[in-house]
Amino acid sequence: MFSSTHHMLACEDVLRRSGIDFRLVPAPPGSGELCTTAIRIPADAEGDLLRLLGEKKVLVKGVMDFRPPAMRGIQAVIETSRPTGDFKDILHKVGESSLLELSEMRTLIERGEGGDRETVLRAADALALSYLGNRVSLIAGVRLLKGCGRRCLHCSDAESGPGEVSPGLRERLSELFGEIEGMGIAYVLLDLPEAGKLPFPEKELRELMGGKVIPVLGVGSAPPEALRAYLSAGFGHILLHDDSVFRLNAAELAEEIGFLRDNRPSLIGTGNLIPLLRPDLGDMDYHELERLQAVLAVCRLALGDVFLPVPPVLWREGRMAGGNLLVLDVTDHALPKVLTQAALALRKSGRGLPFPVEAAMRNRAIIP
Repeated sequence: MFSSTHHMLACEDVLRRSGIDFRLVPAPPGSGELCTTAIRIPADAEGDLLRLLGEKKVLVKGVMDFRPPAMRGIQAVIETSRPTGDFKDILHKVGESSLLELSEMRTLIERGEGGDRETVLRAADALALSYLGNRVSLIAGVRLLKGCGRRCLHCSDAESGPGEVSPGLRERLSELFGEIEGMGIAYVLLDLPEAGKLPFPEKELRELMGGKVIPVLGVGSAPPEALRAYLSAGFGHILLHDDSVFRLNAAELAEEIGFLRDNRPSLIGTGNLIPLLRPDLGDMDYHELERLQAVLAVCRLALGDVFLPVPPVLWREGRMAGGNLLVLDVTDHALPKVLTQAALALRKSGRGLPFPVEAAMRNRAIIP
């Protein structure tokens, strides 16, 4: 665990160069009010990593042994919901932190879209609380689309035609990134229609973001040369747009979740499965919302303590489904307003914003 995003990013760079296996995970309860992210490594790599970090003068706040959560949260769901047969056995396996088979993930998805939806959602929320406590993390999302027909940072100005970069974009992005950092938010999602269509060079954009936020790129396509350019510029987390969550059946979705589990995603636990900033998510029908929640919940039950992003269409209605990384769409909404909405939505479920964000809101008299 680290006392600042700067040292966490430095550690991540050291790990990538060293070849040590690692994952960014939510900081566990008891890690302190200012710590929202931790890095998990194999126990036998601790000595080597601490030596490398000491050589690079990277400050480590503390080291904690990882212990899977107790069965208590899941057991309470079992006792009140009274599942039977295979469904009950699967929930017991989740509570014991046992790996689920693909067939068991498929069963959870089917149950989550059927008559046992509330039980699956409650189990996912209980597991999230056991692993992570009642505080969520935040990722501020910005759409950088061209000619999309909606207001966004590429073409929101009247004097800019479709596909043109609007005047003053650099200044507005710089101001927005500064505001995001000033509010204590560690993650930024930049959503693009396709790779290689950034408003200006990759390194320039990364420098504009500063060294205190962790960037995630969402792109429509990513040829190898574009991926290499992004990675060399410091964009270590890249998502390809995908609508798999709506196209695949339960068995196929289980295979996708199994792949995520076996490859241990470093930041966005749902990988490409869950669309995060797609403008038309608000137009989904009831069945699509059920599918979105069920898949998010099963990702929590199968993957454990990863960051699971909750799109605005869900968290605004208090639908967390085991998620713990709220996506804040600040493309055309003022950040203080979106934070107020998030605080009010979380309050209904007994959860709260990260402590640094709450402190920044109080300092700026942003009180929901």
